[in-house]
Amino acid sequence: MAKRTNRRSKQPAASAAATTPAPLASPSWRQLVLDVGLPFALSRVLLLLVAGLFANHPRGLTWIPKFAERGWAYSQSRWLDVWARWDASWYLEIVTKGYQQGGYAIGEYSSMAFFPLYPQAVRLLYRLLPTAWQGEQAAVALGVLVANACALGAAFMLYWHVRARFDDRAMAQRSVVYLLAFPTAFFLGCFYSEATILLLLVAAYHMAWRRRWAAAAVLGGLLSATRSVGVLMVLPFLWMQLEDAGFKLGKLGKRALWLLLVPAGFIAYAIYLWRLTGDAGAVVIVQRAWRKEFSSPLALFGTPPTLYGDLVHLDRLLILAFAAAAAWLLSRRTWRADGLVVLVVLASFAFTGTPISASRYLLMAFPVFVWLAARQSAGVRYAYLGAAVTMQTALWICWVLMRWVA
Repeated sequence: MAKRTNRRSKQPAASAAATTPAPLASPSWRQLVLDVGLPFALSRVLLLLVAGLFANHPRGLTWIPKFAERGWAYSQSRWLDVWARWDASWYLEIVTKGYQQGGYAIGEYSSMAFFPLYPQAVRLLYRLLPTAWQGEQAAVALGVLVANACALGAAFMLYWHVRARFDDRAMAQRSVVYLLAFPTAFFLGCFYSEATILLLLVAAYHMAWRRRWAAAAVLGGLLSATRSVGVLMVLPFLWMQLEDAGFKLGKLGKRALWLLLVPAGFIAYAIYLWRLTGDAGAVVIVQRAWRKEFSSPLALFGTPPTLYGDLVHLDRLLILAFAAAAAWLLSRRTWRADGLVVLVVLASFAFTGTPISASRYLLMAFPVFVWLAARQSAGVRYAYLGAAVTMQTALWICWVLMRWVA
């Protein structure tokens, strides 16, 4: 009975720490390696082992005749090639050619739909290479390298945040494991911007929790140059400032001005596209090619496009699960800022009219993993890990074979 009582008493203490910045925990290098580095490395090894079994499957890459004929997409090394599928082609175009000059046609696919921070960072490294080394394979290799570096950084940042906030090493470790086990977590290692977004999102939120508003705003500005969810992060930041001020606007002071920097990345990209195409709204308009237009959130549960098949149902299931988690977090005073972050992630695609890729976007809702890690039930732990790892394995196999995934 004593053991059960201790478990129950531990949770309120952890929650109470949620809004009170404590001295930054300083885990040892050994702890960082064991709690973050080892799970991350293990996840990469397992993904590569599964990919090795299916990369040369005769039914793989059949969506693109050119890929199917030669047996690879962008690199003859299957260990590298498996990380680049679908939208990786747009990032590859930006890295090797940049955003193209001239206008665009509404409804046509364009690389302008992809925000610049991640691909331009890869492009900078790419252009530093000798000309003889440049090419698709080099661009993909750099893209995957940057993505995995950001993924490892995001895992470390999440661990650091939870350690500092809850003073609980086991909870911090579980947060990282739950993140890496999520069904679409393999995107953190792919030639996609997901890892960069997650790193900036966790880092910005941690700085806001520490009440370091200048750093939080700068990181938020970089985030808004990576995906539109960055602009919406103004809301949880403002809530945290209002909380500090006792919800009296007059007490916000000059610190609220830092929030003006948060949408700066998005605005800078809009200005760039205006100079490129003559239309500052190009980044929004080109989304229509992906069937994304302003719609009611109820449209997320309409008839799925036949191209994407039954995976849309997974997107919908996860939308409902994360919406429920957001509602629970918002109902708890010490978790409300976390709930707002989850709500912001949901809102970033809820009005687009399509649930496509929701399961990938929800990977950014990291407070859900922290909340799960705060649960003391072994049953919850094993149920989540079993279901998540099974789904990630199945989705990863589909991805390697170039079937549509998120």
